[in-house]
Amino acid sequence: ARINRSPKEILAFKALKGSNISVSLSITKETAVLVEVLHSLGAKIKLSSCNLISAQDQIAAAIMESGVA
Repeated sequence: ARINRSPKEILAFKALKGSNISVSLSITKETAVLVEVLHSLGAKIKLSSCNLISAQDQIAAAIMESGVA
């Protein structure tokens, strides 16, 4: 296996296709990036917030609107 692939090649490979991933994290911009990358790799994502106080509502709304999780 080739180790040094470009990001474009990695995303095209869909290494996580068919995977179901559940995530329970604080909803932040970093979480949104993680969820987006996992989705781009082919995974189906279920996301829940583990801390309602620290959840960033605008980020949660953006994730929902994008259909990623």
